[in-house]
Amino acid sequence: MQGELPPATYARNLGLLWLFFFGFIGGPVAAQTYPVSQQPLQFFLAAGSGGLVPVVFVALRVYLGWSYVGNRLLSAVVEYEETGWYATAPCEREYSLAAAVWRPRPAFPAPPAVAAEGT
Repeated sequence: MQGELPPATYARNLGLLWLFFFGFIGGPVAAQTYPVSQQPLQFFLAAGSGGLVPVVFVALRVYLGWSYVGNRLLSAVVEYEETGWYATAPCEREYSLAAAVWRPRPAFPAPPAVAAEGT
């Protein structure tokens, strides 16, 4: 599928993000609490946990963003997000089997003033 990131690349990117936060945020903070030479296990656990928090937030943000997009694509009725008389008005999808695309249309007719302006 075009535009899809392979799982190995995605895992590598998350690993690099973790390594960045481990080295620049988690490591220095953990080093102040647990000296590396005296308590290496506690240091690596604390720094690793500290570096993992931003990675979890990034992965959660990506997941929630794409689940929103997926829910809108699979929904039969969506709300307009533009401004105007139809703002937040539910609309049904009109499917075109030939092009496999949909065009939203309002679920209820336009007010008379708006309909008169368009003619």
